[in-house]
Amino acid sequence: ELAKRGVLIRNAYAPAPLTSPSTASAFTSLAPQTHGVVSNRVVLDERFLTIAEIFRDAGFQTAGFASRVPLISSSGCGQGLD
Repeated sequence: ELAKRGVLIRNAYAPAPLTSPSTASAFTSLAPQTHGVVSNRVVLDERFLTIAEIFRDAGFQTAGFASRVPLISSSGCGQGLD
């Protein structure tokens, strides 16, 4: 049933070969060279608006779940997550 109603994406590209830069790009819709997270050791600056902040400000409850705890807690990618 899922295959019948789903969408097949044949090609997907990551903006960087590292987790934090790619996640920061997904959350901000900006390229790594724009938001500045170019390695897993760089923290997303608070001046960049994330999709979670947009949803939170619109009245939604937000949450983030990751297999790598620092992705949310110390990378800056948790901005706007309740």
